[in-house]
Amino acid sequence: MIKLIQKQAIILPNDQVTIVRYSLLGLINKICVNVIYADVENYHSHPWNYTSIILWGRYKETQWKDGKTITKTYYPGSILRRRYNQFHRIVPIGKRVITLFLRGATKTKANLWVYKNKVYPESKYWLMKGYTKEKMRKLFNYMKEYNE
Repeated sequence: MIKLIQKQAIILPNDQVTIVRYSLLGLINKICVNVIYADVENYHSHPWNYTSIILWGRYKETQWKDGKTITKTYYPGSILRRRYNQFHRIVPIGKRVITLFLRGATKTKANLWVYKNKVYPESKYWLMKGYTKEKMRKLFNYMKEYNE
């Protein structure tokens, strides 16, 4: 049975809630409202193209490419279109930012992460950061129902 409203969270291995996602009628993996509290620690890509529209608050986004970075601040009404292979990280300005998130078709199997200016698959990145397999399992299961 599909719930009218789904609520899920991205929780890092250090138990920090970074994003809570809300969606109607089971569309959590297509269209959702993100409440962003913090970034996910480092530059990363996504396995799909996406569009994000800032509804409330603002954030700084830093994009990384080949060891070079560009930072820009975005405000309510900003429309950001990102490709699956763009590395970025965002830092909310204030306590939280609310965005409308529209996800495109999957292009690759997983996120990639940057560590010491080199690109790594997600699981290797977290191991290099010193997380245990138990903490990593928690990270990879982050998109379960969130009720807190």
